[in-house]
Amino acid sequence: MRQTPALSRPITRTTLHYLVKAEQSYLSRISTGQLYSHPKDAPSMTIAEMISAVRTTGTGLIEWAPRVQANDTVTLNWKDDTPREVPKSIILTQALYHATEHRAQIMAILTELGVESPDLQSWQYFDELSQ
Repeated sequence: MRQTPALSRPITRTTLHYLVKAEQSYLSRISTGQLYSHPKDAPSMTIAEMISAVRTTGTGLIEWAPRVQANDTVTLNWKDDTPREVPKSIILTQALYHATEHRAQIMAILTELGVESPDLQSWQYFDELSQ
């Protein structure tokens, strides 16, 4: 295997941690309307904790997706801290987009490290559900 920059591994872990926390936040907003509280001084999650968290958020987002109606909104503090009503459908869409963008980033880092990336297509997920 070729040599890779020392920063690649921490960047991958940092990206994974960021993605997990974002999914927790999106699910909390959709399901409760509340901001998810991430303890400020909490240590980074272990890989096992991240796996458990994304299983929970993934299941939650799948359960909530068909329940979100066009007129369902939550109040968010927008970019300038002004409260703004945001449709839950926008938050759900952002959760999907955000995860897709960072999965592509993580796959690029894994490729750089010489690790074969998993097949993340929806078709593969569907096949694995039936096994």
